[in-house]
Amino acid sequence: MSFEGEVALVTGGAGGLGAATVRRLHAAGASVVIADLADQPAKELAEELGERAIYARTDVLDDDSVNAALEQASELGHLRYAVIAHGGFGVAQKVVDRDGSPADMKGFVKTVNLYLTGTYNVLRLTAAKFAAGVPYPKRLGLPDEFAARAQHLLENSYINGEIVRLDGAQRFQPRWPRLSPRRFRVRRSTCAATSQTPNDDRLGLGHPGDLGYLCYV
Repeated sequence: MSFEGEVALVTGGAGGLGAATVRRLHAAGASVVIADLADQPAKELAEELGERAIYARTDVLDDDSVNAALEQASELGHLRYAVIAHGGFGVAQKVVDRDGSPADMKGFVKTVNLYLTGTYNVLRLTAAKFAAGVPYPKRLGLPDEFAARAQHLLENSYINGEIVRLDGAQRFQPRWPRLSPRRFRVRRSTCAATSQTPNDDRLGLGHPGDLGYLCYV
């Protein structure tokens, strides 16, 4: 897959998971907007990557700030992707401390706002931007698209026991295979099952009649 001519917005892109995502997408040919509040590391990363990478100071809880970052992304090319990787804050507290005092409510609210509300805010504003010009695939899936996802799941050692649905944004009811719990006690085992329409090389992922599954541990 080529990302050339396409743009990705990455929240929390200045460090950690976000910076790793920025680097990988940029190396694959995408233009990338580093959406963050950490000015120094974000600017340094943008300078390191050079062409096709810019820093947009972004508060994920502020509509104007997020929309401004989306506008900057659109100026770079065709905005197609948004990766939510912001973070950097968390409260490690028990509900009730040893002295009997309750946990700090401000810390809890701030955490929920950042990770939940901030994520939803970026998703809804980005989706509105997408709705104006990003078409969903008007076709069934191709076998190679299923194979590409299978390869990624098997190569990524951090993913374990996940089910990923490839449906081209169609909203048919899923039909997952009935898997015995014993299957997931066997390490490094894989299984794949596909069903294709007769005389058709298309694999209808997400379609009630034509499904593809990858099971792995």
